[in-house]
Amino acid sequence: MKTPFTIVQFFQVFENYNSSVFPFQLLIFLLGLISIILIHSKKEFKNYLIAGFLAALWLWVGVVYHISFFTSVNNAAYIFGSLFIIQGIFFIIELLRGKLFFSFSGSKWEYIGYFFILFGLII
Repeated sequence: MKTPFTIVQFFQVFENYNSSVFPFQLLIFLLGLISIILIHSKKEFKNYLIAGFLAALWLWVGVVYHISFFTSVNNAAYIFGSLFIIQGIFFIIELLRGKLFFSFSGSKWEYIGYFFILFGLII
């Protein structure tokens, strides 16, 4: 399947995004690490902090990455950006309702999830 943009254009979007928002990526990385640590916490407020971070991250990806940067090479990024924004709003709604809970009990599925979280943070 042929993409509507070249590999060079694709990587140019990453370059433009990263150079424009630096050092904000470091803050996102730090908040991701804090969220991982909070998963193991017994503090009641951890669910609100983690959900708030996820809501902010989804909104950021939708507005800043997809709509502000990726639309330069593909108009479908408006759709993807909108979907991320909608998901971010759902995070906020569930955060306000107190319906999101985060924990780690050590099941194999949680370790697989942990792998993907760390993979996303590192790669």
